[in-house]
Amino acid sequence: IRLAAEDAENAATVATLACALGHRFAPLVDVFLPQLIMLTAKAKQVMSSSADQCLRSIVAANRQRGGYPKQLLPHLVSATGGDVHAGGAGAGGGSGGAGGGSGSSSAPATPRRRQSSRRRGQEYIAFALRCWPKKSFLDHGGHKDDVFGRGGDSAMLRACILLSLKDSSVDVRDAARQSYWAFERHFPDAAKTMLRRLTTSQANRL
Repeated sequence: IRLAAEDAENAATVATLACALGHRFAPLVDVFLPQLIMLTAKAKQVMSSSADQCLRSIVAANRQRGGYPKQLLPHLVSATGGDVHAGGAGAGGGSGGAGGGSGSSSAPATPRRRQSSRRRGQEYIAFALRCWPKKSFLDHGGHKDDVFGRGGDSAMLRACILLSLKDSSVDVRDAARQSYWAFERHFPDAAKTMLRRLTTSQANRL
């Protein structure tokens, strides 16, 4: 299925598939997530809303046993401009490569679309942190190229939230604050460490 900007029906079909297939939807994440993230940031309102609802359905479906958070999180982090292999809080100063996720597009993303993508990415991360149990964010496999950090919490998530808390956009920072507090409920010690990496004014805005 190709998700076109003028066709909201296909997004609803993908949402239905995600809910029906459960963990078997995992191989399709790399097909649909880049398209959906791109559409939430650049499409007309009707398609943006449909893509947003579809993404939230896919994230919510991972509450079920046997979800696929490792397939989803890199796409959500990429949308924020973060580094999916992360430890560092990414170069790019909050305006980097989130041009609508990792989807392909014939035209380069505008600054407004990149900002929208970064905000949406943080909204989905906050939603995932509220929806999923803590074990979804733990290291399941111990692979050397694992995007999940040592010590239980996700270094990838910490880095992208921290990056967005310093973003030049007020809307992105507001969304990142929601992510931070959702993250803090799972990983209070890691959240305190993040707090120490903010300036006094940035920390006060939390």
